[in-house]
Amino acid sequence: MNKTALGFGMGLVLIAAAVVGYLAMTGGQSAPPAPVQAEAPAERPAVREITPAEPAPAPETTSSPRNEPVPDNVVPTALTMGRLISNATEIKAGEPIEVTISIAKASGNDPVRALGIVEQIPAGFRFGDIISEKRPDLNRPVENAVEFAWFNIPEFPVEFTYRLIPGDAPPATAEISGQALYRTSGPEQRTDMLTSPLGLGAPSSTQSAPAAAPAAPVAAAAPVAATPEAPVAPAPDPAVVAEMMKEAVPAVASDLADVALTRAAKAAGYTPGQTVELEATIDYPGGAPLETLSLVEMLPAGWTFTAMGEGAQPAFAPQPGASGTLTFIWQEIPAFPAKISYTVTAPADATGVQTLRARAVYRNAVEQRDTAEAVAELPAL
Repeated sequence: MNKTALGFGMGLVLIAAAVVGYLAMTGGQSAPPAPVQAEAPAERPAVREITPAEPAPAPETTSSPRNEPVPDNVVPTALTMGRLISNATEIKAGEPIEVTISIAKASGNDPVRALGIVEQIPAGFRFGDIISEKRPDLNRPVENAVEFAWFNIPEFPVEFTYRLIPGDAPPATAEISGQALYRTSGPEQRTDMLTSPLGLGAPSSTQSAPAAAPAAPVAAAAPVAATPEAPVAPAPDPAVVAEMMKEAVPAVASDLADVALTRAAKAAGYTPGQTVELEATIDYPGGAPLETLSLVEMLPAGWTFTAMGEGAQPAFAPQPGASGTLTFIWQEIPAFPAKISYTVTAPADATGVQTLRARAVYRNAVEQRDTAEAVAELPAL
């Protein structure tokens, strides 16, 4: 398999999966304020709509840097990936093969900020479903591949099981290959390509070696006796998750047009302990039909989701009290322009200017994209 085609560009996967077995937003978490060393996608300024009823202009939408300072006590993280297959030694037409994927932390304490997997499956096989209770937030089956991604980074070790269904005339032998792709505070990382044979003589399990850990951001003056406590990971960035998959399968010509995101608060600021109504408008000028669409809102620390408002209701929305990264996913693509409103609550001890970020993530049959990050700066009233 062409490893360069698996560049750290993982995108959100099938959005419908979030409602039925998390069939999903191919779209991370469009992956997040996450540190990205590579050149970030070009920002497009968001345009805010103001209704006559607004008492004052809503805060302007601006872009913000993603790079964050790295604490001195961070030790580079390396992950490993394993694969356990049931019925691996005999392939029968229509008889499901269960594949269990595990990801473990081999070393380090640098928090993982974006995580995904690309599994290349044999020709003539099709992805069935995830059958374990624990599962990635999103998955996306494409031709001869299945993409998985997490918006909310799970605790390690991570494990889930999916099914593959052989076709009517399966080969006597075949193989599954794939790797985990992830990002910490440094550049893209990936586990070694893990290949598992199917058919006579195939082992039931295979395990990858850990990816080579990147150089530590800060050189230690002397060896440390113990691994320091890991800092708390920031909310996963849907932009990084979006990058994680767009090169996971060979590029195919696409006429996917840009989606525009317009977003603003209904008030000029916030009152500590009170709700703030946010409104987003997503518009698509046409082109290739969209298969997935989602909106990802990244709240400041202590802020919580309160309730949905009017507009194009998503099939999957946060639960009241949710904090951090909020994901709104449409199972059926709404009519455009699609408006959505929802309220969030500021913590009682909030002070100063608070920053709220959002992105829309969308995909057609072959390509994943996300809009420029819309950033609202809300002052205290």
